[in-house]
Amino acid sequence: MSLLPLAIDTLIDRLRAEVLEQTVLISNDDLYEVKRTPSLLLQGPKLQENGRRRSMDLLVAKDKEALTFEAERSPRFYHADFEVLLTCARQEDLFVYQQKFLTFMQRTPWLIIDDSVKFALQEITPLGGLNKPNLSNLRQAAGVYRIEDVPVFDGQVIEGKLISKVVTEFRDLESGEIITEREVTSEEVTP
Repeated sequence: MSLLPLAIDTLIDRLRAEVLEQTVLISNDDLYEVKRTPSLLLQGPKLQENGRRRSMDLLVAKDKEALTFEAERSPRFYHADFEVLLTCARQEDLFVYQQKFLTFMQRTPWLIIDDSVKFALQEITPLGGLNKPNLSNLRQAAGVYRIEDVPVFDGQVIEGKLISKVVTEFRDLESGEIITEREVTSEEVTP
């Protein structure tokens, strides 16, 4: 499962449902033109690795009934930063939608994907706290917001058997001599 696109799509869907239907994602280097107002543009994401969470450990899942395992390297965790630009024709509308967005952020500290996956939403610069050049007669407010610690896996999974060989020895208790010995390889072991 690719969590980065899923997290971004979930954020856009939630903003469209709870703040402003005209919410659009644009790339970092895109020159944009606001065609409809009011509108909410999310420019990004700009990715930044959370190096403190980097690990070289393997994640191992064992299936003891089938006597197998799957292992993969630990993911790298990235912050996805977005410049948020709210554009309205009138100053009064700007205040209304700015309030709606800020309320959404306060009520949504976690971006919940499903029961087991959620990411923290963080305000880096509040909406209205970022100065962006505005060459139009429209009213704008800008800020920076972040989806924190989205894991990105390398997709390489190693599969194997938990037991490669079993050696059974029966010894005489008095002499210590081996009475019988049997070696079984993983191909002969049936779960």
